[in-house]
Amino acid sequence: SMGTGAINGAPSHVDYLEFARIGAEFFLHESCVRCTPCREGIRQLNKELRRSKDRVHEKSVARSDRILTAMEVGSACGLGQGMPTFLRSILDLYHKNGRTANERDHN
Repeated sequence: SMGTGAINGAPSHVDYLEFARIGAEFFLHESCVRCTPCREGIRQLNKELRRSKDRVHEKSVARSDRILTAMEVGSACGLGQGMPTFLRSILDLYHKNGRTANERDHN
């Protein structure tokens, strides 16, 4: 939606999962909690990301994608509609580069 654009910068050695966790935690605190898709979606995504210690499993990806889609189409606010774009882009980078602190330390 209009007005939800943001640019996030990170160093090239970033731990993508940790970056996603920090971003999701930020959105959790910034949500107005008025609409259910945003409130519950962000809460569930935070839970899912905390559960994924060093890697994101396929079941987690499928659950997260369903939550993100529900947020995109059902949220009343720009935050709930825009957060999925942020999280999907970070998780896409994680899947392309497979980079967590643990994976870097063992390569």
